[in-house]
Amino acid sequence: MAEPISIIAAILSVAASIKKLMERGNLSKEDAVARYRLNASQQEIKLLDNQKHKAEVLDLLVISEELLAQLHDEADECEKEHIRARKSAKTLTEKDIADTKASGCMCHTLRTVRKHNELNLPSETLDRWWRSYNCPD
Repeated sequence: MAEPISIIAAILSVAASIKKLMERGNLSKEDAVARYRLNASQQEIKLLDNQKHKAEVLDLLVISEELLAQLHDEADECEKEHIRARKSAKTLTEKDIADTKASGCMCHTLRTVRKHNELNLPSETLDRWWRSYNCPD
């Protein structure tokens, strides 16, 4: 199985290409996917044959790639800061404060993704963060 980061990169790349087809040809999502498959590599076709990955590609066709990348970087930074804060915490109270701040940061960022993406989180990583940080619906 491919590394998660390479799967994410492939999903982002395929979604970007399909989005361009949609915009240039004024195509629906499904029509653009069908046209994309005509010239896709075997690996890209396999990715689109996986229903979970295809759903992630289709979810990405709502939010712009640039905004999604920015928000993903922000969410990643929330987690990195959470780890730094917990490592430097000397007491349980400081760890609780780090957890609370990280949850606020992460949930705010993920709510922004959902706001701009028809209330969906377009990747498994973002969805896992949503659950692990107990973000309210």
